[in-house]
Amino acid sequence: MEWEQFNATQSNTVRLGEYELETWLAHGAHMLRFQVGPYCAVEVITPRPNMCPRPGRLLNIPVAGERDHFQPIGDRIRYTVAVQTEQLRQHLFDDETETILKLGESTDGLVDQHTDPTTGSRNLSVICVQTLRTEAHVQTWHLDASCGLVVRGQTIFDLKPSTPIVKTRRQSTNTILDTDKKDTTQSQLPGEPFG
Repeated sequence: MEWEQFNATQSNTVRLGEYELETWLAHGAHMLRFQVGPYCAVEVITPRPNMCPRPGRLLNIPVAGERDHFQPIGDRIRYTVAVQTEQLRQHLFDDETETILKLGESTDGLVDQHTDPTTGSRNLSVICVQTLRTEAHVQTWHLDASCGLVVRGQTIFDLKPSTPIVKTRRQSTNTILDTDKKDTTQSQLPGEPFG
């Protein structure tokens, strides 16, 4: 999917260690791209699912209610997402909008306030990112004032080590005895039977 197709209003790219995280924000939608070497995971949450190409799509989840999903991508990325939707009364929706707007601005998140041309409702979309050495945590909100809808997403891209961690175990030098036999650690003369 290309930037132009997505109609993104803002974007940000973070490179940390081995990975790159790209975040794109559009009216009521977002796209996240997490890449490590040849492995790439892309998350798209949009009210217009027909805009997403089918080739390469692993999963299509309707986001009504609560949804959780875990998906390994190649042998380097673990992708986890939880999405919740709820419909709020107007006064609660207004409070939630104000809280999320302040959070987005205070964390230098991507913030998109837009007015729906058909309904005239003032909507909000926000992406906040926390990056760690081997993982990225992304929180997203899309608030639609025409119906009081709030879509919250929490995504974790976790980077698996490129080389397996090998645990070595020290070899024991103790003699192991069979309890049915006599101690075989006694000194014996050559050719003399045990016992």
